[in-house]
Amino acid sequence: MKYNWYQFCLDIMCEFKFVYGDVQSHNKFNEIITHAISVADFGKEYPSTSHEQMFNIAELYNEIGVGAYCLGKYDLSLTLYNNSVVIYSLLLKDNDSFITDIATVNDNMASVYLKLEKYEQALSLYNESLKIRENQDSINLATTYNNIGAVYFYMNNFNKAIYWYDKVRELQEVSVEEVNSSAILTTYNNLANSYYKQGEHEKAIELHNRILSVRETTLSKNHPDIAESSINLAHIYLKTNDLNNALFFYEKALIIYNSFGYSCPETALSYDGIANVLFQKQQYEKSLEKYELAYEVSVEILGETHSYSKKIRDSRDKVFSIINSEL
Repeated sequence: MKYNWYQFCLDIMCEFKFVYGDVQSHNKFNEIITHAISVADFGKEYPSTSHEQMFNIAELYNEIGVGAYCLGKYDLSLTLYNNSVVIYSLLLKDNDSFITDIATVNDNMASVYLKLEKYEQALSLYNESLKIRENQDSINLATTYNNIGAVYFYMNNFNKAIYWYDKVRELQEVSVEEVNSSAILTTYNNLANSYYKQGEHEKAIELHNRILSVRETTLSKNHPDIAESSINLAHIYLKTNDLNNALFFYEKALIIYNSFGYSCPETALSYDGIANVLFQKQQYEKSLEKYELAYEVSVEILGETHSYSKKIRDSRDKVFSIINSEL
């Protein structure tokens, strides 16, 4: 039996542990991708390639496309995904089950267009996936609804984003397995963000409170997800000028982040939020103190030239000027 090199390359692609930002990892992955493309291209043109091998080659092109995406080679990624779709389309003549594989590759292509901010192309591909899944792959319908919602969110069409995210919620809430799962909490979060962007703050608060309630029931008291929910609520309360609630949730988040024993960007975010609230309350001395702490952490984590560090520094300097002018 002829050795299936396509499956061999596919196994290597799937098993490789890619590490973002690691030069050695990038270089090695680039070598694997280059070799895998050569193997796939050869097999695609080889007359005696079997149906099983063609399926492996289609899978391989898709996996190489994912790899190219990880490396930021978006044009190459789109070419590879397209090669995969072409082969799956040929295989459809003998087995229509490959249609769901086309939906998967369409999703991957759409994610590239989303990254490139080519939203109409992404939306078109997700809609193609939707047509397929409505007929043959209902299990993954929620994923497709979510993807379409995400495109509309990035397009600032929040009404349509809410429509599609709500369809995800409806599917998840009738599934016993999904109740209080991380998936449905993500959906609540997507809905809350859409309502917030649309200025429907009460609906956003209601959803973030629901998320927080589930997390406080199911997670340890210092879990970072609880801090994340607290930050989300604090931001909205600050936006709506509910300063006491904003201060309560920023401080709640800060207690959790400080419990880690090390600084993280969210520590700076919490200090910054508290400082903003105290500034709005005209408690300038306390506000300055928190801005100083936020700046110290931000510089430690992100560096003093980072835009967020500069933003905190400008806020701190503004408060300092106000205090000096009152002397």
